[in-house]
Amino acid sequence: MTRSAMTKLCITVAALAGVATVGAAQQLFEVDPGFTVQLSYAAMGSVVELSDGRLLASGSIRYPGEVNASSRTTPLLPSGARAFSFDSSPGGGPIRPWNGKWYVGGGQGVFRLNGDGEWDMSFDLSSSGPMFNIGQGGGFCVSSGGGLLLAGSHVVNDTARGFVGLYQLVWITHTGALDTTRIHRKGNGTLWSIEELPDGKFIAGGGVTQFEGRPVGGIIRVHPDGALDTTFMSPHLDYGLPYTYLPLADGKVLVGGAMRFNGGDTLSLVRLLPNGEMDPAFNNALQTMQNDAPVTPEFAEIRSITPWGPDRYIITGAFTHVEGEVRGGIAMIDTSGYLVDDHFTGPGGGPFLSQVGGYPFVSLVGISPLSSGKYLIYGRYSGYHDGITNYPGQQGITRLHGSGVGMAEHEAVSFSLYPNPATTYATVELEAMPRNGQLVLRDALGREVLRQRVAGYHNTVPLQGLGKGVYLLELWENGEPARQVLSAYGVAGGRRAAQRLVVGAP
Repeated sequence: MTRSAMTKLCITVAALAGVATVGAAQQLFEVDPGFTVQLSYAAMGSVVELSDGRLLASGSIRYPGEVNASSRTTPLLPSGARAFSFDSSPGGGPIRPWNGKWYVGGGQGVFRLNGDGEWDMSFDLSSSGPMFNIGQGGGFCVSSGGGLLLAGSHVVNDTARGFVGLYQLVWITHTGALDTTRIHRKGNGTLWSIEELPDGKFIAGGGVTQFEGRPVGGIIRVHPDGALDTTFMSPHLDYGLPYTYLPLADGKVLVGGAMRFNGGDTLSLVRLLPNGEMDPAFNNALQTMQNDAPVTPEFAEIRSITPWGPDRYIITGAFTHVEGEVRGGIAMIDTSGYLVDDHFTGPGGGPFLSQVGGYPFVSLVGISPLSSGKYLIYGRYSGYHDGITNYPGQQGITRLHGSGVGMAEHEAVSFSLYPNPATTYATVELEAMPRNGQLVLRDALGREVLRQRVAGYHNTVPLQGLGKGVYLLELWENGEPARQVLSAYGVAGGRRAAQRLVVGAP
């Protein structure tokens, strides 16, 4: 598959920074009390914003009056109240965009939702009949045509082509059927996660020591067609739950999770060199602990890594302490992997008791920007203390204020756009990473026809289904157009970086 076919629709969070104009009393990342989810139980796996300001929340959810929580996707109003446009759709796990629709993980499978979140039953993973059965679900990536690359360990029974048994990378068509035109890939365990890299390759990790008949270290890199990239070899993974990946501009990759390499200590964040070796210039031993364990403090995994400006990352996870300092599920580190005190120095998320019992714990899954310049944090927590005020009613999803930090304090952002004219896709190459970057495509009447988050220095914009004509591609930062005006195609005026894009024949 070409780079355009699978680019940037994997579960990658865009770089963040504040921009909304707020009153003097508001602080960056302070809780916005105007938003409160009205749920009796909320353990969120993913939250996305719809074009009308509503939210789609995927997780384990129970509304007041219900007896048990269920894994589903449900719409919420911008205030956090329940939206009654529909009851719920399948879900519980990550949500990924595709062509105005959404794919969402649920249980061991994947479902497709319409733009408003209602279940799109035209995608059905059971449509392959005896040729494919979901086994142990892992991560997934979405192609521009709506097909999927499933990680995990799944049963394939394509006897005509000789694919029989458990496979760790499986290709699925846009209808949910087994893709019989592709080569499915086999390892000896389960790949728990997968992420696309800027060059169209994929990085995946889990309990594998062999892949395609070759020894591997547990975190692997594969070519766009799924074949093993033998130039990459990670350290041996004795225990492997890599949850999240952040590709970097220099070809290195940050990996977050709970990982034990070569009999050493369990690590939550490592940086791998382009050849897979651990980067000795990075603090790979960042200590993240869950101190609410019943007996002794326990190691706690990292669930997301989000760039913040040129020299910071926001990390979220199941920790209450980082390097011995109180950090309730969210913290900021520098690009060398060391804790910093710039933000998130309050107690953060409070302990959450699972519906099935156990002991209370905190787990923030991620942080996402909103079009208003504010942010959502989400996961499994009850109560949130932002370092200024305690909000015991916050749970599952919390909205945080942004700030006035924006382009005025940073260099202007520009980009290259090619090919132009284009037919099926266009590539946007950035000179610098914007904060909370978004690409917006408008038709000749100014109507928005596509919006996607900037996920790296190279981004692919799918153009399938668009009519021929001249469009305007805008680069936005923090919910506002970027400052620099590009004049290569006669774009003039406004605080934005934009270029004309010809779709179809010139």
